Amino acid sequence: MDTRFDSMAFEEFQALSPEEAYGIYQESIAALQESVAELSEKLAIALELIASLSSNSTNSSKPPSSDPPYSKPAPKSLREKTGKKQGGQKGHKGHSIRIPENALLAKAVHLPQQCAGCPEGSSCPDSSVAVRRSIEIPMQPIVVEHSCVSRACPKLGGAEISGAFPYGINSAMQYGPCAEAFAVMLNTVGAVSYSRASMLIRQAFGLSLSPSSIKGFVSKAAKLLNSEYEAIAEALKAQPAIAADETSIRAQGKLYWLHNASTEKLSHFSAHPKRGSEAMDAAGILPSCSGIVAHDCFSPYFRYEGALHALCCQHLLRELKWASEQPGQAWAEKMASLLTEMNSKKKELMARGKQQAGSLLYEAYECEYYFILSQARLECPEAPKSDKKRGRKKKGKLLSLIDRLEKRQAQYMLFFENFKAPFTSSQAERDIRVAKVKGKVSGGMRTAAGAQEFAQILSCIYTANKNGLNIFEFMASAFSGKALSLGV
Repeated sequence: MDTRFDSMAFEEFQALSPEEAYGIYQESIAALQESVAELSEKLAIALELIASLSSNSTNSSKPPSSDPPYSKPAPKSLREKTGKKQGGQKGHKGHSIRIPENALLAKAVHLPQQCAGCPEGSSCPDSSVAVRRSIEIPMQPIVVEHSCVSRACPKLGGAEISGAFPYGINSAMQYGPCAEAFAVMLNTVGAVSYSRASMLIRQAFGLSLSPSSIKGFVSKAAKLLNSEYEAIAEALKAQPAIAADETSIRAQGKLYWLHNASTEKLSHFSAHPKRGSEAMDAAGILPSCSGIVAHDCFSPYFRYEGALHALCCQHLLRELKWASEQPGQAWAEKMASLLTEMNSKKKELMARGKQQAGSLLYEAYECEYYFILSQARLECPEAPKSDKKRGRKKKGKLLSLIDRLEKRQAQYMLFFENFKAPFTSSQAERDIRVAKVKGKVSGGMRTAAGAQEFAQILSCIYTANKNGLNIFEFMASAFSGKALSLGV
């Protein structure tokens, strides 16, 4: 920066009239102010860059795969220490191996080595017998031969009557419902590719199931479970609160999205080439939802004005953890402590049978919330705007977080105002995580139709598991033409 005042010799300045000296002084002040504004803007950009470099999977919503491979952050949990020892706590009900009700009993008698080949070995009495049991999985396939019998019925005047083959038994040689169900489970819940599932079944059971056969079983299962899939969607529309999330998958060599809506008893997945409202409309749940929708503040969710929106505080706690690691941002840790305290208070009130918090308690927490935001405004003020650049000034990550906390205060605190609203949308996050496992283990889907089939089968299997059904029996019953009721 160079001003007329800096470059002018002292003798020249003394020779100026007061009016000229004052004008040069004002020009120098203006130049200094402009320089300060430029430096402040550069500082803001530098701090934003530092902040972006300091964010990772432990203090933001970034996935662990985005962390640098040679500088992985040490695992840090947001859970507070309880002081309890690791392992089962006192009074914890233990679990031991249980013999299945439908298990077959096989006996193996182990005699002393000296009795082998002894002529008197069979006549010697046993002095004691020690018994131990091991549970094995039968690896030998069973061939069921179905015979359809025809007879001449004397009661019908000798007319010939015939039996009927069971549902699905359509050819002279085929695989049964249990084999089909197991192959589909490997591919969907197990996230195994068609070729790897074929190899595992061949090695374990000796069945030469080709990858194309398994693909056919998956398509068949999706059709058989279509009515259950639609029933899950209808049941979710009537729920008082649901959690929603979406994640990317690969299908047809392109970027696709798997959308999820969940409760503790229901799971619904749908695949779509779009991430936003077009895909949500196609799923058909959120447009008809009048209850609470918990999500991660993705803007298309707010289009559904018929629902109450509860923002995920677990996402927010990770962002606040990152903010607290930035210099001079003491407010972030206070906000995180406030939200954690509110959640603990909610659990305490619910344990006492309360359905909601009192208005005075909510208002007290609300006042503290805004007091912390006022501290945040002081610790993270907006940088002065430069006259050189036109348009809206970039706020940066910290200011954007503070603005969102102020704008979305009601949605972030809804979990305390309405106890039906969850503290997090983790239910949907946990359910949809299988998509990432599927992508890592077996890659993307070959077709868009295959992605939707995967979504339909997964919806029914997850819902069956949440409702206490044996998912193998559920899938086998579907292939047998008598699908077990999901109870939705």
